[in-house]
Amino acid sequence: MTRRLKLTKKLSTQRAPDPDEEMAFKYARGMEAFFDSGYEATFGIVQRPWFEARLRMHFTSLKHDDDDASWYALRNIIFASGCRLLMSALVLMAYYTEGVGSPLLQFMLCADALRLACAKGLHRQPARSWNLPEHEVNHRSWIFWSIYCLDKHISSRSGRPSIIDDEEINCQIPTSGASYCLMNFPARLVLVDLHQLCSFVGKSLSSARAFRRNPTELLQMVTFLDEKARVHGEAVERVLSMKSALDPSSLPADLSLKVALALHFTYYGLLFDIHTTLTYPWSRGIISLRQHPSFRDQVERSYSIVAKTSRDVILASRHIPLDAACPFLLAYYIPIYALINLFIHILQAPNHPSAESDLLLMELGASHFIRLELATESQISTPFVRDLSQMARSVVERAKSAGGSQSAYDLSDLQQAVVPGIPGPDPGNTALKQTEFLYEDGLNEWFDMSFDPGMEMWSTLLPIVEQSPTDMMLPTTMQ
Repeated sequence: MTRRLKLTKKLSTQRAPDPDEEMAFKYARGMEAFFDSGYEATFGIVQRPWFEARLRMHFTSLKHDDDDASWYALRNIIFASGCRLLMSALVLMAYYTEGVGSPLLQFMLCADALRLACAKGLHRQPARSWNLPEHEVNHRSWIFWSIYCLDKHISSRSGRPSIIDDEEINCQIPTSGASYCLMNFPARLVLVDLHQLCSFVGKSLSSARAFRRNPTELLQMVTFLDEKARVHGEAVERVLSMKSALDPSSLPADLSLKVALALHFTYYGLLFDIHTTLTYPWSRGIISLRQHPSFRDQVERSYSIVAKTSRDVILASRHIPLDAACPFLLAYYIPIYALINLFIHILQAPNHPSAESDLLLMELGASHFIRLELATESQISTPFVRDLSQMARSVVERAKSAGGSQSAYDLSDLQQAVVPGIPGPDPGNTALKQTEFLYEDGLNEWFDMSFDPGMEMWSTLLPIVEQSPTDMMLPTTMQ
């Protein structure tokens, strides 16, 4: 994930000349894809009537605005996709580079846009004494919240800290949509709410302070966040049904496929962030069911939620439009998150009744990344997903041949044959409720907690870490 936030080669310094007036307005007439169906269009960052009027003035005035860097950047980023002007340009650039066919600049562009927004005070609600018209206040707010959502998503998937603390924000979410923006207004509100909860989940489970929680506090927090996620899921349900598989042909007229997928996938990612805290194998050394049998119900619930959500994501991945503007959230992040989670679930329960259908879903998930590789001409290649599918099938077949009997099941052989250095599944695990998933025995044999601090990707893998003696000695006021 972190590699997708860094450039691997220098960008070209050559600039193409601006299109002439006729070509520019051909672009403008063809920008429905940007203003009406693009993911970033959800927030109404740029007012279409204003943009078209400014473009007309650009060609009719005697003095062009080429020396205005903000306007130059804004019109070109809209052509490519299709004060606040600079912020609009920066945030659109960030969303543009979030597409799978774009340079990997979204982290820095989003950071720049958010810092500039804060410098201009967009994170604060304008005082009434300023006498700003309502449409002006709403536009300021939507610019800020569009940046906020992208920042929180990048922070969640990369493990990097967010640029802004939510406690510094009192900018209100607008209660009405602009007339120029035809996108589904309730969907906007739900997306902002989901990213706010995403931010809270990150602070509650992945911050330095969260690392010092004891197992009981951690379990209580997961239970609390699970309840909040359930409420947010009901809000998503009011906009778009989640009880059945996504059907692109039955979407509301004002809801594009990408926005519908973004609603589902943002919510699914939220569930993953909450519940994988209890389900990942490297959590076993911190939480032990033998020592805390009262944890069993929540841990089993977390396993069930992660498995079901992974299946839902993989089924929905068939509808992802893999074009150059497809957000990384849809094209890569949530699908790979789901595939890995389902793989871990199969390793944990190879004799579970759902194992055979889960293997088919693993193959379906792998096919999504084959489509992605074809669509990007191998620029985004993830060959290991096919290996995951094959390894999962090997685990299930070996579990079947052992007949669910631990005595007939050669665990050491499976471990060596499937994933060297990583433990195989519990052969007696015929159902989730019959097996103690989390244990401490043998943890250090396959997972070294003293990992290389220079490896950036570790922040994306570790939702919790063990307490160090230094942490345990910190004064209460510092904790």
